[in-house]
Amino acid sequence: MIKALSEIVVDQFMGKGYQFMENEIRINYAIEHVMDKSVFIVDWNDWEQLVDENGEPTKFSDVPLPISGLISMASNVMTAGSGIDNLDPGIEVVRKDPADYPDIINIDHYTVIEHFDNSPMYEDVLRVAGVVVTEELNEYIGTHVFVVGPFKNDDHHLKEIPERIKNAKLRR
Repeated sequence: MIKALSEIVVDQFMGKGYQFMENEIRINYAIEHVMDKSVFIVDWNDWEQLVDENGEPTKFSDVPLPISGLISMASNVMTAGSGIDNLDPGIEVVRKDPADYPDIINIDHYTVIEHFDNSPMYEDVLRVAGVVVTEELNEYIGTHVFVVGPFKNDDHHLKEIPERIKNAKLRR
C-alpha cells in the first residue's frame, strides 16, 4: 500500500511508540529536503506486486495512490514502473496535456529508492533528520521503498508515447 505522510502519522500514532513515529517522519522530510522533491512511501510487498522482479517496465493497471493525485490536472494515458532487478528503478507517469500542443504527451519521472540504506544520500538524510540508526529504523527502511519526484527529464514533452513505455507489459 502506498501511503501519504498523514496516513503514516495515524498508523504510527495508533501502533508504535511516539519516538519512532517522529523518526519516520523526520526521515521522510529529510529526503524531501535533500532531494528537493516530494516523497511517497510504498510498502515493499506492494511494490513487488506493482513491478516485475526482472526489472522490465510494467504498466500499472491502476495509477497507485498518492501519485494518482498528481495527474488529476490532465488525462492519464498510462503509468509504468520498473524495479527489483533494475539498476535504475522508477515510475513514469504518462499523461496528455492539450495545453502543451504540439507535444501533448508529458512524462513525469519518479525515482524509486528500493534499498535506501545503500543510497548515496543515506548519511545526509540521517544527518538532516537528526536521527540515529536503530533496529526499528532499519526495519522501516528495509520494508519500504521511497518514490521521489517528479523529475522532468529531456523527454518530458513529446509528440507520442515512447516505445519503452508503450511496450511495457501489463501486470495483473
